[in-house]
Amino acid sequence: LIYIENQYFTSARLAEALIEKLKLEQGPDIVIVLPMQTGGWLEKVTMDVLRARIVNRMIDADTHDRLRIYYPHQPGLGDTCISVHAKLLIVDDKILRIGSSNTSNRSMGLDTECDLVIETQKDNDKIHTYIRGLRHRLFAEHLNRSVEQISDAEKQNNRPIAAIESLMDDQRSLRLLN
Repeated sequence: LIYIENQYFTSARLAEALIEKLKLEQGPDIVIVLPMQTGGWLEKVTMDVLRARIVNRMIDADTHDRLRIYYPHQPGLGDTCISVHAKLLIVDDKILRIGSSNTSNRSMGLDTECDLVIETQKDNDKIHTYIRGLRHRLFAEHLNRSVEQISDAEKQNNRPIAAIESLMDDQRSLRLLN
């Protein structure tokens, strides 16, 4: 599993790396949570356009049905949306990267950023258990479910994407980003 939450997603380099993973027959599920749209008008005509191009390339490369790009949904918001401001990456519950960098070309190459990476090589040690618990808490928050429901759904469905989709509903939840 590669799990990303970020405010922006416009890094061509990161998209290419994920596309290479999507091409693998036995590659990981890739789950990305982004805002439905970015902030003001300037971001909408720049960042959202770039994001759409990259997301469409990734969707086209997803021949094994392992990519989902979601946004958090809350009924009754009208034209507004929930802002995702996280800058987080989790890989196989063994790597956690969290910090200030967006998944954008500017953030990855021009801005001064500070990120922390925690990694373990072991299954079920304290670090692995902590990272999985953090991911379960994030999924629980987005899906308006308990951590136990997230854990149970993953055990029953064998894939994070299937677990997420089994828990989605019409209330506060995740929705596919179009």
